[in-house]
Amino acid sequence: MQRLSSSLLIFSLMLVGLANTAFCEDYRDKSGFSFTHPTGWLPINGSLKSELIDGGITDTAKDYLKKQSFDFEKIKVLLIRNGQDDFLENVNVVVIDSKLPATQEFADLIVKILPQQYKQMGMKVDNFKSKIQTFGSNKGVIVDQRMNPSETVPNTLKQRQFYMASQNEDKSYIITYTATPETFRDHVKTYEEILKSFAD
Repeated sequence: MQRLSSSLLIFSLMLVGLANTAFCEDYRDKSGFSFTHPTGWLPINGSLKSELIDGGITDTAKDYLKKQSFDFEKIKVLLIRNGQDDFLENVNVVVIDSKLPATQEFADLIVKILPQQYKQMGMKVDNFKSKIQTFGSNKGVIVDQRMNPSETVPNTLKQRQFYMASQNEDKSYIITYTATPETFRDHVKTYEEILKSFAD
């Protein structure tokens, strides 16, 4: 019995060790925010994009970056899974210069406004759901949505966005996780851990 208890303790410590090493990369943006992310996910901003394409990333990730035209004036950082699959899950951070309230009223307003905005952009987005949620010390509004094939988006994608006001400054963050419907659950925990570690 004592040997079994010792084995279980060792196994538990191994799991804790794995959990701690999984999220061992820190990203700090020049605009002031930071978060922790797992190894194998690459943070990319305007200054890092060309450097990464020439560096040690997968061919799939290189092709993805070359084909996609990300506006790094709006997107402060794009965190992309460095894999070989047809679609690479990613998280991006946008900063806006106003405080967004973490209220149900605002959550309801978002799902009314977003469909109109996406339609004007030529995108077919539906299945909107919103709620108030807290990750660590960060409270905000979670919005789920499905992006259907269109001229702008060739494949069906699933997104989860977190609208969070800065705790220290007069600004807010929109942190978006994008995946295929088939792989969304595979990496949503990674997204949630990033939200827990997010600070400014």
